[in-house]
Amino acid sequence: VKGCLFHYGQALFRKFVSLNLTTPFHEDESLRSWFRSFAAIALLPETDMNEAIEYLRSIKPLLYEKEIDSFISVS
Repeated sequence: VKGCLFHYGQALFRKFVSLNLTTPFHEDESLRSWFRSFAAIALLPETDMNEAIEYLRSIKPLLYEKEIDSFISVS
């Protein structure tokens, strides 16, 4: 897996914006923390990525469950 981490983070955030999560992102620390954890998956060995995604699915902020499920399915 290759690419620029900065541009990957930008693309992830654009997807968050398209799901109307901009305001919650700025107001909810748990959502920000979850997003940062998701973005950090790119730093893991490829063999650990699926397990990390499943873990993040299990700890997602329930208030934004629908949006996060959509986010994960296309990321």
